Amino acid sequence: MIEIKDLVGKPTPFKVRYRSQEPIVVIGFGDAGLAPLATGVDDTVAVFEGGGWLWLPDLLRHYDIVEGDQ
Repeated sequence: MIEIKDLVGKPTPFKVRYRSQEPIVVIGFGDAGLAPLATGVDDTVAVFEGGGWLWLPDLLRHYDIVEGDQ
């Protein structure tokens, strides 16, 4: 589970993982999907490399940040 404080200002791209599946890359947040998450924004979407998006509360609830080259 990710906390919003872990994502605010975190440089993009970065990897996240859903349970034991392969990591996927978050390239940004919001409609354009290219910017890091800003303070005070909690109702937006995370945009994934290669297409696709996920509502931020679902990302926080169901994913973990992948550290290093996993």
